Amino acid sequence: MKHSSAKEVEVRVKRTFLARKKPTNSLIDGQVKISIRFHQLKVRFKQLSVELNLFNNQSSDDRHIRCQRIGTRLHIFILIGSSIILALYSSLTQEIHHETILNPSETQYTTLAQVLGDCVVCPCSTFSVSHETFISIKPIYHHICSGDFVSSAWINFLLRSQFIDFVLYSDYHVNFGIHAED
Repeated sequence: MKHSSAKEVEVRVKRTFLARKKPTNSLIDGQVKISIRFHQLKVRFKQLSVELNLFNNQSSDDRHIRCQRIGTRLHIFILIGSSIILALYSSLTQEIHHETILNPSETQYTTLAQVLGDCVVCPCSTFSVSHETFISIKPIYHHICSGDFVSSAWINFLLRSQFIDFVLYSDYHVNFGIHAED
């Protein structure tokens, strides 16, 4: 009986100890202090991070459970790391805005070139000021270059005549094989 009474005494002591616990100042007008809530949240987060298992397959083997928890932590770490990298990349990339101004004036172009620098490209096919207003080009050829012997009519005549056949046939450099057979 002493054994059972000893256990009862221990239980009673624990109960009285819990019952005699002094009230703390954790309650202020029915609300829990922020520091205590923060501490409780920290304890719950720590417990969740230790016990979280996304691969729970109802295995009772401690080694399998430990490997599953490590895999869970690894997956969460990779997910958070990828999210951070994606956020940094998207915040650091510059957005390029293309705008086309049709037929800009010279003042518009110089203003844009001063503001934007080398980013301004002018792929204009027409100009706002035509070049005929300030320059005109009229070529004057040398009398040999504009003579009859360089005209396309004379060249066509030579190609159709037998004169070319005579010149090509008498050229020993080109037709040595033909002359050697004769």
